[in-house]
Amino acid sequence: MLWLSFLDISENHFFGNLPSCIADILYLSVLNAARNNLKGNLMTGLCYMNELESLDLSKNHFFGQVPSCFNMTRLEYLNLRDNELTGHFPNALSNLSLLTLDLGNNHFVGHIPSWIGITLKLLKIFSLKGNHFDGSISMQICNLRFLHILDLSHNNLSGHIPSCLHNIGHNSNLNYQFTIGTDTEDIQANVGGYDVFPRDYITNIFLNSLEKSQAIIYEYIEFATKQRSDRYRGNILQYLSGIDLSCNQLVGMIPENMGEMTWLQALNLSNNRLTGPIPTTLSSLREIESLDLSHNMLVGRIPPQLAELNYLEVFSVAYNNLSGPTIGLVAQFSTFNESSYKGNPYLCGPPLKKNCTSMIPSSPKQHGQVTNVFHDDNEEGKDRLILFASIALGFISGFWGWMALLFFKRNLRYSFFLAMDGYTEEAIDMVKSLLSKMKSCW
Repeated sequence: MLWLSFLDISENHFFGNLPSCIADILYLSVLNAARNNLKGNLMTGLCYMNELESLDLSKNHFFGQVPSCFNMTRLEYLNLRDNELTGHFPNALSNLSLLTLDLGNNHFVGHIPSWIGITLKLLKIFSLKGNHFDGSISMQICNLRFLHILDLSHNNLSGHIPSCLHNIGHNSNLNYQFTIGTDTEDIQANVGGYDVFPRDYITNIFLNSLEKSQAIIYEYIEFATKQRSDRYRGNILQYLSGIDLSCNQLVGMIPENMGEMTWLQALNLSNNRLTGPIPTTLSSLREIESLDLSHNMLVGRIPPQLAELNYLEVFSVAYNNLSGPTIGLVAQFSTFNESSYKGNPYLCGPPLKKNCTSMIPSSPKQHGQVTNVFHDDNEEGKDRLILFASIALGFISGFWGWMALLFFKRNLRYSFFLAMDGYTEEAIDMVKSLLSKMKSCW
């Protein structure tokens, strides 16, 4: 037992605390206790498991904060997803050389620290989905050159999308091929000639030894793409890529240079407050399979160049302020229905039922329609105000005009008062007659 290298107790019905005796196992490189009913604080004994390379405690009921003593220098894969952990982003993780970090669906708060882009430069999978992180996305995250899965969705992040985000996942000039030393595990980079993220490195780092080739079996990631969330495991992780920043409070425009992320397979920026047009440069995402820009405040026309995205399976620009014609029923876009465009009252063309030739104006400005509506409402309000003012002025003028005539014309005043006396007497007689009739009825 003291020489155990792999311990997998996942997908059972274990409950209670994680046994502290696990920390006594020498040379344990993989610990997988995922998908159980374990609870309690993360035991500090984990801090001293220096041989641990893969730790998966996801989908349990652990609570409290991550121990500050985490110092597992060999740890490359850490999955604490779907627990009840709290506190700020664990500073203890800055001492690790992680390749995969998943803290999704917990209760972490505060800002995402900028040191992630400095001390965790080897990250290839990074997920903070479903927490309570706020503040802006640090520009330092652009230093994660090997990151090909980034999930910051369902948080309270604000500010702009970093303009340098296109730097993650690949380096257009350099390719880093790594070799692992037998003693110090130091990683050395060599320059190659590729323009995508280093898949050779990702493969070699796990196949360098028997332990690593076995450990890859235990790695998995949950990532939402094509409007569903799936679990990915094993070698497929080398080829999966995507960015999900949905369900935050991000503002500003979509960076033009995101079109340079030609390796990207999934991009989800939905449910934010993004403004401006859809960048034409997104047509350069030739590997993209899922593109969701819905529920924002985007304006202008949909770039017709997007028709060049031949692998697109999911597309949505619903609930924005877009105008003009849709892409139409061409290439992959012939597979999309009205739901991809709904919530944009000034869009026209197939698959929508609205015909572009019947729209006036045919090429409305970004905010022209809204401005015209408010302009018409204001004009109608002004007309009503002028009408009421004219009626009131006429009444006032007529009344005081009669008063002036009665004041200056004695004969007219005398006749007016005689007439009023006659009307008064007639009215009194009518009232007396009515009262007598009512009295007879009683």
